[in-house]
Amino acid sequence: MSRNAERLGLEKKAKNIDTPPAGGALEFVVPTEFVDLPSKGLFYPEGHLLHNVDSVEIKQMTAKEEDILTNKSFLKKGIVFDRLLANLLVNKGIKTDSLLVGDRNALILAARISGYGEVYDTNVVCPLCLTSNKVEYHLAEILPNNWEEQIEESDIELDNEGLFTVTLPQSKVVVKTRPMSGTDEKTIGALKDGDSVTGQLKSYVVSINEETNKKVIARTIDKLPARDAKYLRTVYKRVNPNLDFRQGFACENCGHEAELEVRLGPDFFWFES
Repeated sequence: MSRNAERLGLEKKAKNIDTPPAGGALEFVVPTEFVDLPSKGLFYPEGHLLHNVDSVEIKQMTAKEEDILTNKSFLKKGIVFDRLLANLLVNKGIKTDSLLVGDRNALILAARISGYGEVYDTNVVCPLCLTSNKVEYHLAEILPNNWEEQIEESDIELDNEGLFTVTLPQSKVVVKTRPMSGTDEKTIGALKDGDSVTGQLKSYVVSINEETNKKVIARTIDKLPARDAKYLRTVYKRVNPNLDFRQGFACENCGHEAELEVRLGPDFFWFES
């Protein structure tokens, strides 16, 4: 196992196969691995199974999980990753909707690497010339972001409740935010403005100048100066516990080079046999 894989937290247990009973079906012991959580459990409330827990045990993928990945109903409803993780989590008390987005991403990535390897072949459209390129991503190079360093090097504060406090540069209002969970993502998707800038902001802003009323917060966000809105989005991305999905890209057609994010899209688990 590579050093990068170790840093990601793919600590694997020994692979064991039970001796099959005479005349019976083969009985396999499915290997498990511990995956480090980008959040380190610091943002889950007391009483949550992941409160102050820095890693989670998941099973490695089997043919049963492949059935989930190809289930047309799950794909259509957009719940295929939820069903996959629910099947892989060793502790069935952990609800997939309650996982923070960054922690969920780490588990999905670990499952993909252990199931099909660290190489991910996909097509990427060049943002400059719009040509489709075949790209090979190396998933073991995707590591947790440095959100703790970002906090230390800025005026952003993290309190005991797992909330980030930031003062916006133009309006000078004090905003508190929190990392989003799977439930938050589904709520955003159901909103009319879920894909908009304001819709995203409303999903993770907890208070503005100590005001916690959601309707008041929503009205205030709608009127935020563009500079403040951009600053808040940038800050959230820097301090939100997640993985750094950026990898280098070079267009075969026009030579444009950029850092693009690996997308956890429908084809993330596709592979060639």
